[in-house]
Amino acid sequence: MPTPPPRPPFPEPVRISRTAPLPESFGGYQSFPMLAVDEANVLLAFRRAQSLARAPGEATGHGPAGEIYLARSEDGGRTFSRPRLTVPHIPGRTNEHDALLSRLPDGRLALITRSHGPGEFANRIQFSGDGGRTFGLPARLAVPGGYGAFFGHLVPDAGGSALLGTFYHGDGVVLVELDPARFAAPSLEPINLPLRGLIHRNSGASRLNETSLARLPSGRLVALMREQPVIKGLHLTFSDDDGRTFAPPRPIGVIGEAASLLALPGGGLLALYRDLDPDRLAGADYADPDIPDPNADNADKPPHPCAVSLLHSPDGGQTWSRPRILVRYDGGRYHGGYGDLASLPGGDILAACHLAPHPGDLPMLACFQFRLA
Repeated sequence: MPTPPPRPPFPEPVRISRTAPLPESFGGYQSFPMLAVDEANVLLAFRRAQSLARAPGEATGHGPAGEIYLARSEDGGRTFSRPRLTVPHIPGRTNEHDALLSRLPDGRLALITRSHGPGEFANRIQFSGDGGRTFGLPARLAVPGGYGAFFGHLVPDAGGSALLGTFYHGDGVVLVELDPARFAAPSLEPINLPLRGLIHRNSGASRLNETSLARLPSGRLVALMREQPVIKGLHLTFSDDDGRTFAPPRPIGVIGEAASLLALPGGGLLALYRDLDPDRLAGADYADPDIPDPNADNADKPPHPCAVSLLHSPDGGQTWSRPRILVRYDGGRYHGGYGDLASLPGGDILAACHLAPHPGDLPMLACFQFRLA
């Protein structure tokens, strides 16, 4: 087999500045941040829950009593307001996960959340027309195939009449359509979402699930996908017919999870992800990533610090740079990552993620602002 060409380095950021968007007194298990930007504000949606710290690498349910909060920045993400409760939990019934915030072409905000028990399993969407200060009543979403989860931002379709979102469950990953007009009036019944296309059908021991979607200036839809358990790492696929069909997902040679995609001017892509490459993070020379044994006891628990890293593609996902570590964390694999990227009006890029810096810490939110040369 021919040796793949060496990866180019990640473009050198002009600078990287880090802020803690929440006051220390806010506490809780902070996770799953998402960003939405307009000319004047940066909005940060995230989940806060109750949780006990776990041993490094130990799996976690991310805590009970999860609720969704929103914080606002008027200075490009350097400082944020105190978070405001947006979706409370119902004791003994709901546990809110995810805070999938998207800014729509008409300026409104859409917020998709998921209640993951103990008494209810449901996906909901609600809209805001005043910049996230208030939201309308949530509507329950129904997707063929049963309960699962959305991931990433909503992307307008090519015609501008519908929104496209990725949804995964045990069977695989699909692209669904959301027509904002259907949510103009409150509905007591779940609103069925039609399928736009099949992204991936799971088979065998390894499956693909969490899928971030972005549209290139050419119109192509690009999707970056998580593999579970991690055998070959992040996979990429694309669609040239507005999501009706997708190419077979292919590994991009990076051992990681939970990627967030950002389309750049000129057709480039930026990805933020949970970095799990054991050799590279340990300082060894980077070559082809190791492929762990999916049947090994430690396949999902790498015995090393993890990181949140960046990847750059100058050509819409055809080639990728070497990873660029943004921040390391040592609080266990499942206590970090799950970030988001947003372009700021002045040309800077804002990254948000959660991480537990040290063993025994609870995850907290962090923001990083940088500009690519």
